[in-house]
Amino acid sequence: MTPATSLETGSTIPQNRRHARYADVVACLLLTVAAAVLFLTSPRSGDFSWSDAPRHALDGVFYHDLVRDAPFRDIKQYAFNYYLQYPALTIVFYPPLFPVVEAAFYGIFGVSHSTAQLAVTFFYLMGLFGIYALCRRWMDAIGSFAVALLFAGLPEIALWGRQVMLEIPALAFVLWAAYALFRYLDSENPRLLWVLMGLITAGIYTKQTVAWFLLPCLWMLVSKKGLSILRNRHLLWSGAVMVLSLVPWAYVSWRFGRVNLTSVVGGDWTPLPVFSIQGLLFYLKQIPAQVGWITALVALGYVLSAVIEWKQWTSVERFMLVWFGCGYVFFSLLALKEPRHTTLILFPIAFLAVAGLRKVLPGLAATAVVLLLAIGTFAHTVIAQPVPRISGYPDVVDYVAQHAPQHSVILFSGYRDGNVVFALRALARRDLYLLRSDKLLLRVSQRRELGVKDLDFSEAQVVELLDTYGVSYIVNQPNFWDDLPSMRALQAVLKKGHFRKVASFPITSNVNHEDTEIEIYENPSPVRSADGKISIDLPFIQLTVDGNIGASSHERSKPDKHPEVSK
Repeated sequence: MTPATSLETGSTIPQNRRHARYADVVACLLLTVAAAVLFLTSPRSGDFSWSDAPRHALDGVFYHDLVRDAPFRDIKQYAFNYYLQYPALTIVFYPPLFPVVEAAFYGIFGVSHSTAQLAVTFFYLMGLFGIYALCRRWMDAIGSFAVALLFAGLPEIALWGRQVMLEIPALAFVLWAAYALFRYLDSENPRLLWVLMGLITAGIYTKQTVAWFLLPCLWMLVSKKGLSILRNRHLLWSGAVMVLSLVPWAYVSWRFGRVNLTSVVGGDWTPLPVFSIQGLLFYLKQIPAQVGWITALVALGYVLSAVIEWKQWTSVERFMLVWFGCGYVFFSLLALKEPRHTTLILFPIAFLAVAGLRKVLPGLAATAVVLLLAIGTFAHTVIAQPVPRISGYPDVVDYVAQHAPQHSVILFSGYRDGNVVFALRALARRDLYLLRSDKLLLRVSQRRELGVKDLDFSEAQVVELLDTYGVSYIVNQPNFWDDLPSMRALQAVLKKGHFRKVASFPITSNVNHEDTEIEIYENPSPVRSADGKISIDLPFIQLTVDGNIGASSHERSKPDKHPEVSK
């Protein structure tokens, strides 16, 4: 660690290097313990709550299987057949960096929900280390530890850090990018500009919205070095390399992810107009719940002091305000508004809360208060704000796996297809295929509110379709989307004897949920061989997936030689 400098004066804080080193080791060990506590209190048994979480977990499994199977003859067809077996894959919809890292964890620890969560916790811990390293530049070990622990325990951070989501991995790159920025301002080592751009690029390849962080970084460079920094050849070259390195993902996003534009510009589904007062104040209203009232009020009080004492504020404090302000404007201008999006701008609040307390309180009192705030926030979040869980789907999949014949095709009709698909892939069996009723009977643009087209299947046509694809078991959420004619026809078929109900499983949760029961139906008649072609339209990525169902797993990467099966 570099010697800490005073946040108020910028002068070096005297400290014994050996004692400082010991303090750093202790602080990092305590942060590791905190990360372990968060991991142990996370859902890790297939009890995903947020619908994207099992998809992020499955994307990592795909890359793991891709490396293992090495389908070099036809990777595209391999991906198609993989989707047809596990239809919750989103590899062209989300950036690839996190699932690639996740794949390495699967290779070491095996494919499981617990391993996926461990990969998120790894980034969580790396982010906390980044906070500690960054704050250590201006604070002693206790103050830096307090900021990191407070941030770890912020309700919004601990929520998304204990689910398999992209927010915390992306944030880890942002935090280390900030560290690289200030290291460059101290040393003017040009290599650090390359590191800065590389970390922001990695963040974008984790979650696209990281791109906005370039703005506060450029502001800080210009404010400290003047406009001449914009002509710095290392900054220009590293920026050019960053742009070039993003071209592949920009193409993938343009080709397959144009539905993401609806998140930016909105549509009929948008609850709040972007430029309305409600839209612009949306995230401001979320802050007390995201960080806690005490942290929010302390940080706000310190920020309000800037109105009176702006000239006395250091460049570090101003950077934190610019960090928050740029991010707030960016996310407020997006039509899709969810509190999790602003996890990337909550660090300045934790930093300013601790910095403000240390500025107005005397030494020992400041130390005691900031530690109390950090420890109290962390403990309250862990104890009083458990992560949402939806339990029961792995039991459903286990039942089907124990009873289904080799190379069986299973139909799932329900909301949480991601939970079922990931649980299916996590099994030792690799011969089971899953079809989704919403993909067969409807055309859905990502989610229902963005548009759904019913394909007008009658009951007789539903039966013919199920027989054509050799469906031996149906996993059904009662009354799922049965306001649509084709889905209502499916529910009617299940009640008329072509399939018989063999089991029912309760779905439990610590939050409100609609999927309280899952039924399992078995086809009592001889099942037609499922080997054959199938086409699934994916309108939200403008792609039709063609491939085989029912083929053994080692055949997935081989060219299709089966006769056409009419749908």
